[in-house]
Amino acid sequence: NLFETHSRCLTREPHTLTQLTNTNKNVIPALPRQRRHRTGNCRANYCVVAADTRLSTGYSILTRKSSKLITLGPKTVLASAGMQSDAIMLRKVLRMKSVTYEHEHGKPMGTTALGQLLAHTLYGRRFFPYYTFNIV
Repeated sequence: NLFETHSRCLTREPHTLTQLTNTNKNVIPALPRQRRHRTGNCRANYCVVAADTRLSTGYSILTRKSSKLITLGPKTVLASAGMQSDAIMLRKVLRMKSVTYEHEHGKPMGTTALGQLLAHTLYGRRFFPYYTFNIV
């Protein structure tokens, strides 16, 4: 059971549950799947990422069909909370660079490479930043 295994490993590693919130208190949790080995160590085999689809401003809900998740590779998901227009633009830029990489190298970008690409993209816009909070 996913939650039993996570709760057993949580006693050894208290920071395995990561969550991302924006100013509207929307939460994107990322829960790594843990497996206990004979040595007693826990290692992540995969990660479950969940997000809501509500786009709101203040007390008004603008739509309930706006996803905060995008698939960038076969094993990579980007979760973005924050300003919706910046999140959409960031997704477009990352998708464009990911597809370009795939065409040039003949294989999809790995998760580490996409995280590095996200870091460089955000750093490149540091003077007029994207107002998004991201998890890869």
